[in-house]
Formats: sequence, C-alpha cells, structure tokens
Amino acid sequence: MTALFIISYNNYTVEGNKGSIALLVLCWAINIAVVLYFLRPSLRRIYTDPKLRWWEHSKRYISSLEATLKHNELNGDGQIMNLSKTGLLLKTNFKLTNNDHVELLVNTGDEKLFLSGEIVVHKKITNGYGIKFDKNSVNKKSTKKIIKQIKNNQPEITV
Repeated sequence: MTALFIISYNNYTVEGNKGSIALLVLCWAINIAVVLYFLRPSLRRIYTDPKLRWWEHSKRYISSLEATLKHNELNGDGQIMNLSKTGLLLKTNFKLTNNDHVELLVNTGDEKLFLSGEIVVHKKITNGYGIKFDKNSVNKKSTKKIIKQIKNNQPEITV
C-alpha cells in the first residue's frame, strides 16, 4: 500500500493528470477499507464487552460497616464508607500506600465476611483508601452478600 501511494503521488506531482490522482484516491480508499476491516472487530469489542468499558462504574452503596484490616503482619480497624462490586472506600487511621495488598474481615452483624484487594487510591485528607478487589470467587460471594444486605437499607449513590 505504501508503494502504491508513493508511486501515485510521484506520478501526480510529475505529470499532474487526472489518472494519477484517481489512482492515489483509489489507494487511499483501499488503505482505509483494509484498516477498517481489521480494526472493526477490535473497535466493536470496546463498546460491547463490559470488561473493557472503563468509563462505566459499578453502582456504589453507602455503608458504615466495621472492618478489620490486615496488611502484612499488621492489623488495624476501619470503616467501609461505600462499596461496589469491584471495590470499596475504607476509612482508617492505618497507614497504607498505593499497591499495598490488604485483607479485610467485614462484620455485617449477621456474619463476618472476608475480602481482599489492592490499594489503588489514597486520599490523605479523609484517611480514606480506595481498594480494588482481587478477582476471585470469595470476594464475589462476599460482596454480593454485603450489597444485598445494605441495598435494602440504604440509598444508592452514583459516582
């Protein structure tokens, strides 16, 4: 394609006739068609695959559940401020940094549920830490139970 484009452009600049420009336009059209043919499935996937739609956020639910935090061998207490299927905001005085892996034991009142994840956002102003859950079945089950419990009692917020 590049060779056709170069030849067409050279012919057009040297001769300047309508046949040369037609070949150049044809070359561009073929190039665009080939690119669209190969890129279209990738572009379609961005809009149809929910895992790739980064601009959509999970619904967050306001919470005031108490949690015990474990990082390495250290333990601390915290409060879950809001929760979604993919993560939560934890308020604690425990000092953490981005990419720290933490484990939480959440007391729902009825039972204690285990969650684990990674610190992805650190807000020093509110002593809050955004935690993105690890992708495992234990987190999914625990999160479903917690959301089901607080969904009936508290309003949904959009972020």
